[in-house]
Amino acid sequence: MAGIAIVSESGAGSISSIGTVEDVGVGPDQTQTIEDISIRDDSESVTVSVGDLVDAGADFDDDSSSYTITNGQSATEDEVTIHNADTSDATVTIQESALDSPTNFDLIISNVDTTGVATIDRSLERRNDDLEYRVQQGYSFTYGSFSVVSKADTRIEQDAYDHETKSIEVTDVQLEDPEQDYLAIWQTDEDGSIANTIGFQQGDQGTVSVDIDEIQGDTELAATIHLGDDGLDKDVIYAGDLETVTAPKKGTFESDSITADPSNADVQDSTHTFEATIIENSATKGGDLDRILIEYSSSFTDQGGNLSKLGSSEDLSGLSIQREEDVIEFADRDGVEVHATAGQLTVDVSQVEDVPRLKEGDTVSLSYDLITNPQESSEYSADAVIYSQSNNMDKGSQTISISESLEDGDVSIQSEPVHYLSHENRLDKEETAVIEIPFNIAIDDSQGTITVETSSNSSSSFDLGEDTDMYQHNSGQLIIDATKLDSPVTLESGLSPLVEDVVLQDIHPEGKGEPIQAERRSIRYSGTTIFDSTNTTVYQGASVAIEHQESEEFTVDIANEDEQSQLLSGTNSQISLYETTNQPLGKYTVASPIFADDSSVTLESANLLLELSDSEFDVDDSITGQVESQISEDTIYLEIYTDSGELKTSKYVSLDEGDTKSFSFDSLQTGSYSIRVIDLQSGIRSSSSFSVADQPTAEVGLHNEPSNHTIGDLLDLKISTTHPTETAHLRLASADGDYTGTFAVDLSEGDPATVRLNTYALGDPDLAADAATVVDGPAAVTLVDQTAVPDATIDAGPYDVTVRPDAGAEPDDAATLTLAERDTEAVTVLASDAHDPADLTTADAITAATAEGSLTEADAVTDDDTVVYALAATGLDGLVATGAPIDTLGDLDARTGLSLTVRGTDVEDGGNTDDESDDAEDDEGDDDTDPVAANLSDPSFADATTVVADDGRRYAVFEQATMAFEDEPPAAGDDLAVTFAVTDDRLRDGTEATEGTDDGTDDAETVTTTVTYAGDGESEHEDTSGSGTDGEDGGDGEDGGDGEDGGGNDGDEGGGDGTVDDGVAVDDGGTGDDADATAGADAETDETEDAVPSTNETDVADADPEEADPDPDAADDSAADRSAGSSGGGSTGRSGGGSSGGGTAERDERDATALDPDGRVRLDPPVPYERATLREDPASPLTLDESGDGSVANWADGYLTDGEISLSDLDRDALGDGREPWISVDEVREFAPATALLAAVLAVGLLVRRSR
Repeated sequence: MAGIAIVSESGAGSISSIGTVEDVGVGPDQTQTIEDISIRDDSESVTVSVGDLVDAGADFDDDSSSYTITNGQSATEDEVTIHNADTSDATVTIQESALDSPTNFDLIISNVDTTGVATIDRSLERRNDDLEYRVQQGYSFTYGSFSVVSKADTRIEQDAYDHETKSIEVTDVQLEDPEQDYLAIWQTDEDGSIANTIGFQQGDQGTVSVDIDEIQGDTELAATIHLGDDGLDKDVIYAGDLETVTAPKKGTFESDSITADPSNADVQDSTHTFEATIIENSATKGGDLDRILIEYSSSFTDQGGNLSKLGSSEDLSGLSIQREEDVIEFADRDGVEVHATAGQLTVDVSQVEDVPRLKEGDTVSLSYDLITNPQESSEYSADAVIYSQSNNMDKGSQTISISESLEDGDVSIQSEPVHYLSHENRLDKEETAVIEIPFNIAIDDSQGTITVETSSNSSSSFDLGEDTDMYQHNSGQLIIDATKLDSPVTLESGLSPLVEDVVLQDIHPEGKGEPIQAERRSIRYSGTTIFDSTNTTVYQGASVAIEHQESEEFTVDIANEDEQSQLLSGTNSQISLYETTNQPLGKYTVASPIFADDSSVTLESANLLLELSDSEFDVDDSITGQVESQISEDTIYLEIYTDSGELKTSKYVSLDEGDTKSFSFDSLQTGSYSIRVIDLQSGIRSSSSFSVADQPTAEVGLHNEPSNHTIGDLLDLKISTTHPTETAHLRLASADGDYTGTFAVDLSEGDPATVRLNTYALGDPDLAADAATVVDGPAAVTLVDQTAVPDATIDAGPYDVTVRPDAGAEPDDAATLTLAERDTEAVTVLASDAHDPADLTTADAITAATAEGSLTEADAVTDDDTVVYALAATGLDGLVATGAPIDTLGDLDARTGLSLTVRGTDVEDGGNTDDESDDAEDDEGDDDTDPVAANLSDPSFADATTVVADDGRRYAVFEQATMAFEDEPPAAGDDLAVTFAVTDDRLRDGTEATEGTDDGTDDAETVTTTVTYAGDGESEHEDTSGSGTDGEDGGDGEDGGDGEDGGGNDGDEGGGDGTVDDGVAVDDGGTGDDADATAGADAETDETEDAVPSTNETDVADADPEEADPDPDAADDSAADRSAGSSGGGSTGRSGGGSSGGGTAERDERDATALDPDGRVRLDPPVPYERATLREDPASPLTLDESGDGSVANWADGYLTDGEISLSDLDRDALGDGREPWISVDEVREFAPATALLAAVLAVGLLVRRSR
């Protein structure tokens, strides 16, 4: 074609135009001309780029002689040359010396090899038909286009396929090079491109027949011409034709065997039967039956088998088509042609009128007689083909089983049947699950029934001679197709691990002999089969099948370094079974003459465990237990049987390696049972037995009768049962009916259990979870219902406790208990310098230390002392149980509902003179400093404490030196008030604090005691009653008896040296004026009613709060006054001669218990006489009237019951050692004024001492 010239701006060099570029053919020496190359300048060379053709597959000659110019111009070989001839940059250059402007010239290119250039592609479309050359001079150039053309040709027709010769006929074949080019036949892909070569032919032209692979139906084929200089070059195609070719279809049918009857070797007149079912992909479906061809293998005829005695259709014992319920017989045998040779049979029905058209599901059956069986027993093969009249065909391979020659004898099972996975082409399958039953002799497989049962009570039965698809009979070996059994579990391999038994009925020998009438045999299961060169891992306890190709005896040696055994297969069996149950774990070599190479098996532990939760279950109980397995991704099958073998229930359990899973079955009827576990992967089994019995009626009882308790206590009730029960009920009901609580108790273990009722939590809906717990025994308790008592505890009083087997039953047992009112009794300070806190961490240790006297009640404590706060309060255990344990003072301080404080007091100590008392009172009135207060929750202190609980008491143990305080610690000599209070609203039951004091500490739930902090000094904790110093500093009493100086009354006539005898003032201490003494006594008693006792005894609010002095300052004034007055009049001090001076002894040791058994307050006497006992009916009651109303406030010596005291109460017996009693009844009975005065002064003195 003409080019388009592009002229550069400079004008140097110019291609004006070109003429035609000739097309080039296919061949080894093609010549091409580029015509009329026109230039305007001969000063520059001209280049022609020919790389397009190189890229297409052409080869240019390197010799310059193949390139020349003509048409009025000529050039030497050196002036027209080619460069890079074999690359995409191939260029022909014409030197400027050969140019003669402005004339035109032609470029001739010779010796171009284009045999490697394809002219069509794989889609049979034109290729390389638009190539270009570029002609350029200087900066101007133009293009010329051309094509590569081939003379090759071919044609293929629709009916070109010959299915008999499997060839295709191709016409009009023309090759580029008949010596070497190829004609190829292709199948195309879905896009119409050539894909697979199915045949080819070299060097033939015209009409060519090419042998190809077999095709079926309408198939698109392509015939192509190819370069063939070095074999078929599939990429270089010169020509091609595409056509859809029609070929007969080929399919298959359902059939895999031809049966022989009889099947014994060397039988001369056997009937063979071929049956085939037309299926969905059968090619003959929808066509008319034309013929049946059966071709036996050469081995059949080599062993003497022969079909040639068949001569006509009369020798056909059966020819039919079964369609659903109908059978279409070929009654007119005249049109049926039979052609037989020794190994081939053809039955042609094409001439029969009204031949039925084949449909899916039709079964074509052909039986032919007069067959001679081979002389050797074996399995022989045959190919069977069914043709339709349209030449479509279905083909299938068949087997013919020839058994041993007939022999006589009674038939029996040679060894246990085995279910395994066969790899030796059993039932015409490369790998299939079978059951092998070996017999001692050949059986007659025309009669008898076989039934295979599974453990799930399912079964499959078939009849020999009829259900031939279920089995294969090889003389004395029966192979059952296990894939067709009715089993609830079939693995992917076709194995059925639940196959259990086989039942044989009416099995006869082929010869003469006794049959098997009825016999049941267990089937042994193998999940692993070893054959040649098998290396596998199995689990200990599994069975391993070792398989041989033939049913003949063979040996197997299994060994490792420590173990060696040999197995022998049985008669008419192809397997030997290796049991691994008792074999040690490890790897074993498996060697046998039947193996070309050794195999191996590695035994690992399955650890398949079955454990029932009990060996006997109640009739209403679920059957429970657990299973465990080391097999990875395992599935366990559980079955429960009656003792008669009836399956009752089953289930699957999935396990991972090392899993333990629980299982549960619904309850069963009474009887004996066995449960079996089957590992579906390995076939390993394990079993256990159990029984189910009627559940007896449980009878529950109170194992111990409850004792009396206090409101707020934890009440433990021990409950027993005669039989396990989940429905027992416990009920607590008050006698007045105000409260009832019902609790369900699960005693399913059947053992006694202790249920703890929290009498603090009972009745409170918010504390329902704390109301009842099990503290001993395998049981559970649940609150079912109760009367709501949200604002207080349940009432004190009698309660009925009942237990019954279930909610609606009558009680089996009952008891009565009494809940008493609780009480907050006392707080007492004990101290010891002989024990560390670590010695006193239990109630027993504290009791023992108290008993031996190494831990005593203390008035004062030092930093070196181990201190015990004894908190006496009943009914607190229930409150404590609802929260965290109280183990330290920090826990107690943090507990809501309980309060313990330690604070300094603002009352000065007694013992001062009147002036000193006034000064102290003034000082106190001016002091605005808050009293010291202990920080009980300080971590450094709280962690160093221990709180120990005992019956009705709690002991807080610590070292005094560790006590932390809020601001400043107390000074030596400061008094500390230790106050314990129950603040919980439910326990207080709405009780308000009394109004006797500002802080309300006189209410019934608050107790206080006072202890003096002695700093780091020494304090004595031994019993000091009756001892003291000698009081020699006693004054003369002239000043009214200085309390610091001891003896002397408040009179002018005081005197006496105040000397004491064993701590007791002697009679000659001197007396003062009676009137003054009386006045002193009156002055003292005027203030005692409002005084707050400060001795280390529990304060009890016995006084009538309405009679108390409302002036709070009066207590302070009276305390000072009593301190002064008590030291006058020659009265004794506490133990020594003076009240607080003059040789003051340690204070009396107090008994740790503040109340006697009757609830009366007790104080020790001031002298070592035995304590007087308070008489219930005191004679001549005499009250000490300090306030004018005849009452005694806070009597603190002896026993006080109702605020009154008789003189007879002061009766004390002599000690019997010659000393005079302190005061005698005889003296009191005369009621002389002096005696009465003495008694009154004595009483006042005692009260004053109490105030101190």
